[in-house]
Amino acid sequence: DASGNWDLSGAAPLVADCNAGRTGYAAATGSLDALAATATEPGFKLGVGATKTITATVPGGVNVVDLTGSIKASTDSVIELDGGGSADTVMVLRVSGKLMLLLRSSIQLSGGLLPQNTLLYVKGSKCLLADLTLGAGTLLCSPGRIKTGRSVAWVGALQSDGKMMKIGDRTSVHYTPFSGF
Repeated sequence: DASGNWDLSGAAPLVADCNAGRTGYAAATGSLDALAATATEPGFKLGVGATKTITATVPGGVNVVDLTGSIKASTDSVIELDGGGSADTVMVLRVSGKLMLLLRSSIQLSGGLLPQNTLLYVKGSKCLLADLTLGAGTLLCSPGRIKTGRSVAWVGALQSDGKMMKIGDRTSVHYTPFSGF
């Protein structure tokens, strides 16, 4: 719970969701790999204070954007995911490399895009959310591990392929899992 206490009885309210995520992982990633891409872009590195916007090409529909490399967002930079003006837009980012969000960087949703309709599927060996990072959507890090710094705020869910997740103190995840399909 929020006070730092752990329920080891197996009766915590999210145990069923955690078990379903762990056992359904292979099928989920297989299905995600089989989706046809609606756009392909190279991976990118954002400089300090820079912004990169990825806009849905199919507003109101399923958008699968393949990023053929890693994402590195430097200090104070912003990755904006734009739903194109529709709350029905589903955005799936398939990142072939790593995801690294450095100090005070963020993933922001705009154009009606909702956290429960946003999935970041990272196939690289690491997903790093550094200190004071903000983000939204479900972050599925495969086959790597997820590591957060201190005071990360995330609206969505964090999931890895049974690997250890290192979650920093004062990190807050408002659980809003992906339900875009």
